Amino acid sequence: MLVMLYPDLPARADILRLHSTVIRKMPLEANFDYKPIASKTLGWSGAELEKLCIEAGRLALKEDAKEVTMQYFTESMDAFEINPKDRIQKMENYVAEAKKHENVDRAFIEQSLREFRISEGKPEDSRLQGLFDNTAISV
Repeated sequence: MLVMLYPDLPARADILRLHSTVIRKMPLEANFDYKPIASKTLGWSGAELEKLCIEAGRLALKEDAKEVTMQYFTESMDAFEINPKDRIQKMENYVAEAKKHENVDRAFIEQSLREFRISEGKPEDSRLQGLFDNTAISV
């Protein structure tokens, strides 16, 4: 069984950068910072982050803007109905199910969850608490 977690904070920032500047070559405002958007997209998949970039670019084109600004990304987020608590619950259920299999490296799962939590920068974050308490990550 292959265990896949949602992208962590640095990965989400990289995915946003990749899809906005490398693949789509969007003209972003000067000194554009991906971290504020990445921090608001906990539990989003890479495909959803790609769609967010497309939507932000679409909004900028619709308004005939010369640059894609943070405002377009923020406005685009409203079009998505993603509940981080539901996503974290789904990830928690997935991890619990994965731990039932004999061929799963439980130490790897535990380390991955620990790194995910640390990368989010808020180990005490209530959105993540259920996933990282002792019962959820004991392997």
